[in-house]
Amino acid sequence: MTMQESVQVSEESGGDFSEPFLTTRTKSRRQYSLAYKRQAVETYASLLVPGEKGAYLRKEGITSQMIAGWRKSIHSGKMDQIETRRTSKKSDDLARLEKKIANLEDLNKRYKKALRIQGKALELLGGLATKSNDT
Repeated sequence: MTMQESVQVSEESGGDFSEPFLTTRTKSRRQYSLAYKRQAVETYASLLVPGEKGAYLRKEGITSQMIAGWRKSIHSGKMDQIETRRTSKKSDDLARLEKKIANLEDLNKRYKKALRIQGKALELLGGLATKSNDT
């Protein structure tokens, strides 16, 4: 695109002279599960024919540096530590939610009891009102 065409395109878009083909959108980083990482490292290591490894990386959208880092983490035991940390966080969250559920169930019981008492009081007052109207 020549400078003349760029200015013409910019003028047509309301006078915005920024480059029409540039975008400011950013991609979010992909996150891979531990199981996927382990499977990818195993699959990559099992490929022996020249060109298969590159094809696998392109197909999966990952790089050899990612595989190398994951392999290093697996062999050093860091993957197991991450997995333990994730499960302990989940168990902490589960315990917190179970406690919250127990508190809400207790609160629900108290509200139901208060409603029963109010219903009985209403019956009593209704009975007194009808007796006073009869006399």
